[in-house]
Amino acid sequence: VVTPNSFSYNAILAGYAKHGLVRRAEDLLLRMHHQDEDEGSKPDTVSYSCVMNAISRSNAADAPKRAKALLEQMLSSKVLPDVVTWNSLLNCYANRGMAKEAEEWLERMETLQKKALLTDGPNTISYNSVLNAWAKSDHADAPQRAKELLSHMVALQDDGSTTSKEEGQGQGGSDDKDNSTQHSKPNKKSGVQVEPNKITQTSFLLCFEKNDCMQEGYDEWERITHQTSSNIL
Repeated sequence: VVTPNSFSYNAILAGYAKHGLVRRAEDLLLRMHHQDEDEGSKPDTVSYSCVMNAISRSNAADAPKRAKALLEQMLSSKVLPDVVTWNSLLNCYANRGMAKEAEEWLERMETLQKKALLTDGPNTISYNSVLNAWAKSDHADAPQRAKELLSHMVALQDDGSTTSKEEGQGQGGSDDKDNSTQHSKPNKKSGVQVEPNKITQTSFLLCFEKNDCMQEGYDEWERITHQTSSNIL
């Protein structure tokens, strides 16, 4: 008798996530969690990331709460989240305009990175997700927060090397391809690439559009990045 292992289950979880079958993904993860250790089918980082991605893409009102609970379960099981897991969590908040919460999680990612407990993030997608959260929020200070986030991204970029415009362009509401293709040339200090791209610019400008100050947004983009719209778009 062939017994499914984590690799087999992860393939099914990825399929459930792709087709929006969130409850099935959660149920299968729970089943994996109760498997015997020697069966080789305990959930790993990929397992949790698949389910987290499914939750983040759902329309469920309690998605952030479920994603947070899943992260806590992951940590209690001594399974370390990677940047894909964290970015899916950020998207849960970004897709609902919960900007302050998204930024709090981003700050936690930065703290973990400084402690070498997160080696592959936060990356461009992480910062784009938080910018997207501010763009979707109703906060009057969204333009100011966008400026601060963009300035931070540029500072991180200056510490590292450049990458192609196509890399790291995922954001809240992205598909599986966007959320899994997250590899680019590393930052010299952190080992992670952070570089503003066209997704960054779109979310940045939307923060200003919602506050009826679009021209200020264009001016601030050029001031902070030293790029005109045509340079990146």
